[in-house]
Amino acid sequence: MNAHVANFNSEVFWKSNRLVSLPSMTDEQSDIIVGVMDELQFVFIESDEDVLLTRIPFNVHHKKYLSELNINFYNNSTQLAVSKDQDLSYFRENIFELISESNDLLEPKGQHELIPFAVLPGSHQQASKLGVKVDFPPLDIIIKVNSKAYSYRLMKRLFNETSGYLITSVDELIAKGKELLDKGSFLIKDTFGVSGKGNLKIESEFFLGRIAKILKKQEDAGREVLFIVEPYLDKDFDFCCQFFIDKKGKVEILATHQLNNDGFSFSGCETIDSAAHKKLVDIGYFEKMHLIANELFKEGYHGDVCIDSLFLKDGNVVPVLEINARKSMSLINYSLNRLLQKKFDKSGVLFSKSLSIPKNIRFSDLLDGLRSEQILYLKPNLEGIIPLSANSFEINGVLGMMPSNKESYKGLFYFSVVAESSQRRNHYLDRLSNLFEKLLIKEL
Repeated sequence: MNAHVANFNSEVFWKSNRLVSLPSMTDEQSDIIVGVMDELQFVFIESDEDVLLTRIPFNVHHKKYLSELNINFYNNSTQLAVSKDQDLSYFRENIFELISESNDLLEPKGQHELIPFAVLPGSHQQASKLGVKVDFPPLDIIIKVNSKAYSYRLMKRLFNETSGYLITSVDELIAKGKELLDKGSFLIKDTFGVSGKGNLKIESEFFLGRIAKILKKQEDAGREVLFIVEPYLDKDFDFCCQFFIDKKGKVEILATHQLNNDGFSFSGCETIDSAAHKKLVDIGYFEKMHLIANELFKEGYHGDVCIDSLFLKDGNVVPVLEINARKSMSLINYSLNRLLQKKFDKSGVLFSKSLSIPKNIRFSDLLDGLRSEQILYLKPNLEGIIPLSANSFEINGVLGMMPSNKESYKGLFYFSVVAESSQRRNHYLDRLSNLFEKLLIKEL
């Protein structure tokens, strides 16, 4: 039996406080949403006996709907740490600091294996306290191979090719930045940046100077500078490759996905088309994935890996932007489709929508609307929309996190569209947009 647990912002816990940080905006509602995205892990369930540990209980309406699809699992009926308030810090906290208070679902001891979305500080220690088995590498190896500095150095050593430069001082950032600006915009990337954060696009020397001034204060205070800078590439689309390394070093390529990103943030993914896949085969992309996997195994890593890559408009491919030695959003799509194939011989495409939701609307209203509009994926039709998240949709409304002068709150809705053709898929997306309008929900 498996017990699944997750933080979807693992990089926050991997990054050393000795490193300089890029300036960023604080968004409390977004942080709370990220804190409840652990509900998405239900796609990894392999048995009705598996346990899904979530920061707050799985939405009852959502769980009932999934049971209609014969997707069942155990879940905590109260928040993980019952002694703590559901304030902002609770949703930002390392999940492994919370599960120590909730172990009833993990009885009898020794019968469950802990399956984390990403290995975090405290993972091994809490597993030992809870009496659950683990099969993941030590934390120091996890942190090493997930740094963009590691992937930069690995690409340079293996293939003598990188998409940018490793920066170790603010003076070096200014010099290299000015050089890059002569040819166009460039990106500064935090070596442990979370999706949607940790990247800054620099378009002028004035903005570069402002950022450098902020970073210089941190450097002068004794912090270490470690960034990747790279030209802002003229991309066609982002894509990624998922593979798994077992404990003996055997590598299995699981899937390759085209990513649909909104700026630097994930907004969906689907299996890459046959023409793009053929090109990747022809240029030896997958041979490179195997070489990278072998190097990761030599470092002592085994488990899930997602390699972020890029198709450029000129037809060239950037094989490695970064290495994610953990589970990933694209693995969620792969795992859901494997589940659907097993149960219904179907597959879908993953989407996410950032929403502004009226303060009185909850997930149950959306689910009722999907059902009444006949666009909810149900037996026997087996075509339509599968809601993948409920807590991330409504959590800020439940907590009353909207500003006092606002009548709406921020939500994030993950879903899959199962359809026989792209035309049918677009039909369901249009119908969903119409439903949002009826509920006065605005897409952001």
